[in-house]
Amino acid sequence: MTPLEIALLFAIAALVYQEISWRDRARRIQADYEKRISTEVAMAYETSLAGDETPVRALTFQAEKQEPRGLFHEVTRHLFIAIAMNRDAVQYAAGDLNEIERFSIPPEIKRALLEFMTPAREMAVGR
Repeated sequence: MTPLEIALLFAIAALVYQEISWRDRARRIQADYEKRISTEVAMAYETSLAGDETPVRALTFQAEKQEPRGLFHEVTRHLFIAIAMNRDAVQYAAGDLNEIERFSIPPEIKRALLEFMTPAREMAVGR
């Protein structure tokens, strides 16, 4: 083998290793994110049970977003929203709230979620 062939072989091996390590890292990040969302839903539900006697619903929504990655392909990123609702009001929400338009959420829940997020947006703007 010539030195050029050896260099090409090492370059290909490095690219394959990089792709495998990136996929493994993305899989670990997604699993960690799903675990964190489920923990946050459980904590919100337990907190709401400690309060008054009204029924609480814990809901989780999932969506996907295509993101360009590298030169020639796109990666599907999984989005999550976790909500704890007390009747018609959202008590707790976590996840990808800035991507809410990508989720297929029932209109009454989406309206309540937007009402829940409005005070936080106003504080971020500085009103």
